[in-house]
Amino acid sequence: MQRVPLTTGEYYHITNRGVNRSEIFHNAFDFLRFYQSLFLFNDAKFSVTGDPVDKFVRLAVPEMYDFDQDPFVSVLAFIIMPNHFHLYVRQEMDNGIERFLHKISLGYAKYHNLKYKRTGPLYEGRYKAFHVDNEAHYIHVPRYIHLNGLDGTGIQWRDGLVTDWEDALRQLDNYRWSSHHVYMGRKQEIAVVDEDFVLELFSSPEEYVEFLKSWTGRYVLDL
Repeated sequence: MQRVPLTTGEYYHITNRGVNRSEIFHNAFDFLRFYQSLFLFNDAKFSVTGDPVDKFVRLAVPEMYDFDQDPFVSVLAFIIMPNHFHLYVRQEMDNGIERFLHKISLGYAKYHNLKYKRTGPLYEGRYKAFHVDNEAHYIHVPRYIHLNGLDGTGIQWRDGLVTDWEDALRQLDNYRWSSHHVYMGRKQEIAVVDEDFVLELFSSPEEYVEFLKSWTGRYVLDL
């Protein structure tokens, strides 16, 4: 697909998946590694090859660095699935998305290939970036991203056929690797998501849940 210009201050839905649709996250350690990268690598001042003690402290006490970060993007929503990921971001500096995706993608690929003794590309290609340029999509993207957590549960959410929302919400609550929990008002394990944005979008978890339930199966991307 033709790459869209990435403009500072604009909103984008970013996605990428494993080559040949293969799994790239195999266990909790893999998911955690990528999740930590969303926090660590979203800072122009943090070096991928930096001091491991610095990395440990940043993850253990992230609030120590809040005043001194230079973020590439604001992460507004995310989900990490076995063979792909989705990010909803606002670009905060010129080339911020490009630099952020380069760091997290290259860093995870090196980790994965070393761990699983493989060579060659890990991803299907360069990430896809969809410009979110209208109000309907602006609020809709987090819902679509979070509902990906129902894949593999037997719930036909992509067709808008969720008949038991109590079960669907239980499944989403049980899926650890998404920002659904932030939208439900729960504390983040690591400060990845911009919570101010969440509160601007939905005044309460109840409002968010009602919006989830209004899903009709639209805005399905060609992945």
